[in-house]
Amino acid sequence: MSKLQKAVQRIGILCIFLFLPHNLIASDSECSFIKTISSEERYYLRFFFRSFFKHDCLGHVLFFHSKPMCFGAIDKKCRNKSYYQMQLKKGWECWEKNAYLFPHSQFLFIEEEVAFGSDIVLHIFVINKESFLATLHQNKNLFKDVLGEDFSPESLLNTIEKKKQVRPLLNYDEALFGILLGYGVESPVAYKMHHQKITIERGDWNRPDWTANYQGIEAKTPKRCHLDPVAFVGDPQSEEVQTLLNHYSQELEEIWITYKKTRDPLKLALDKLLEDSERSSRIEQNDPHGQMIGKGCNPNRLKTQVPILRHKVDGVLTHPSENNEYANFSEARHRDTKDFLNPASSS
Repeated sequence: MSKLQKAVQRIGILCIFLFLPHNLIASDSECSFIKTISSEERYYLRFFFRSFFKHDCLGHVLFFHSKPMCFGAIDKKCRNKSYYQMQLKKGWECWEKNAYLFPHSQFLFIEEEVAFGSDIVLHIFVINKESFLATLHQNKNLFKDVLGEDFSPESLLNTIEKKKQVRPLLNYDEALFGILLGYGVESPVAYKMHHQKITIERGDWNRPDWTANYQGIEAKTPKRCHLDPVAFVGDPQSEEVQTLLNHYSQELEEIWITYKKTRDPLKLALDKLLEDSERSSRIEQNDPHGQMIGKGCNPNRLKTQVPILRHKVDGVLTHPSENNEYANFSEARHRDTKDFLNPASSS
């Protein structure tokens, strides 16, 4: 082979590497971690994250700071368990087994077991610690009214992380739960008032009739978007609700663009988890005076990013309620989005 041919060959090889998609040749931490698990586990992990992106608004929690947490339901012991649910459960088990491989210090993944009669369901919460803590600070008085004067945002977050519980630590209060799901301040109080007798422990099915001022509403979905929008029950004419829906509609547009480009929900999720973990680590290293609140969380940083909406209903501050990721909190697994937004279709 002549020197010219060798030179051309080297240039050709170089061009291949230059124009390969970055995700195929990247040597970042996420790629190295992924290689340590089996292809079967990668399949189930991908299935799990795809489901949470599509149906449980995970993108809003990972990429923005307006929605502190989301949650999904997985059948653990049910009479009519579907193949989809079996795969979802496998994916969650794979995450529990391998989560330590993927740095995610800014996020919590928490499992709560809930009984619906003879059925047992797992509620899986994904929490953005930074926006979660910011929301607690923004609504501190509301949380004190329910949890007592000794309530501390930092203490609650630390206890949730330690005990791996969410709803019991909120005293099963639907209004506080709605706030932390990112439904603002108005709708969750209305939800609580309509569902005073419903508790997650009993799992009662008792939805009040919807009216012009209390009905299922959802953010707008981009054209051909396969991701479910944020949805909850509230007053569609409310200024707070309209602001929230516009905000979530804009976020969903950005999430969908990113999701389409990546085409791999597992890589998308792990990249973001790692990115925020590394950012938090850098912040803590540059914070010798301890100005950050709790493990890299600073609620003040988010004040210009989150729509802080406060209204009064019957003399009390209010909040938003239920989401597509489960419109009625205590009735999560009993209906899909279509039934939620169209009560007439529910039996």
